[in-house]
Amino acid sequence: MTDRRDTPKFTPGPWKAHCERDFSVVYADGGNIEVCYCEAQFTDDDNRTVAHDATLIAAAPEMYEAIKQTTDYLRIVADVIQRYDANTRKVADTMRGRADALDALLTKARGEKND
Repeated sequence: MTDRRDTPKFTPGPWKAHCERDFSVVYADGGNIEVCYCEAQFTDDDNRTVAHDATLIAAAPEMYEAIKQTTDYLRIVADVIQRYDANTRKVADTMRGRADALDALLTKARGEKND
């Protein structure tokens, strides 16, 4: 299992997006902490893009946690199925590779460098 000593350094979730016509704000802690401010530059398309960006940003803490749990699960299942035969060992190796890739994303999200 992956060492989880390095905890996220970002503002804990949940985050919520508040979208207006020409700007969006992402808040945490029930609206007490402003995480991010996104402002549209020129067009209605920019306005819609900013709103979509804000909702994606607001989902970040939950996505981080889902990736972390998936990584742990992949490693547990890989450890179990590797015991059966050569085919399942290949699947287990693939699962571990996917878990390593997800761990790299988590490391990036924590603002750390991958080894």
